[in-house]
Amino acid sequence: MQRWKGQGYDDGFDLTAPVGSFPAGANFTWTLDLGGTFAVLYGVTPSITLTSSGAYRGVLRVADSLGNTDDDLFMIFIRDERPPTVRAGADFLVCDSDPFVLSGAGSFDNDPSFSFLGNYTWTIPLVADPLQLFGVTVALRIEVPGTYLVVLTARDPPGIGIGCLEHQLDLEHRQWREHL
Repeated sequence: MQRWKGQGYDDGFDLTAPVGSFPAGANFTWTLDLGGTFAVLYGVTPSITLTSSGAYRGVLRVADSLGNTDDDLFMIFIRDERPPTVRAGADFLVCDSDPFVLSGAGSFDNDPSFSFLGNYTWTIPLVADPLQLFGVTVALRIEVPGTYLVVLTARDPPGIGIGCLEHQLDLEHRQWREHL
């Protein structure tokens, strides 16, 4: 048995026992592997909310009043349909021609692998060509004073969710302002 579910903000997931004739008093025990812990649910149609995308393995055990049991293995696949939340840190001062660091470390996603497999792209439109830098944090120096629109784009591992945040970097006034 396989189940697919798109992930929303308050998604619950209803499990339903396979169609069949079960004796009166049958006991339905669902054990779901949550990746290090297990959720145990009871009943013909229990409900659970899964907050992370990924594949979840489980076992449905049906037992009758005489102690006879039967197990059915199943998988639940939760698709990641939410973009990452992009955060580029607090305001800070930047002096002309001095090196500075841009950080997207405050960004997050519901996909547990985002912290080590997510993609961060910083785009800075310079006079000659746009500069693209990659990584959660990047260090750079811009030698030409002016106002620059810095864009941080974060992609989750499957590339489905993309979040963007624009910042204005003003080297003349030596400050970094966040525009939402």
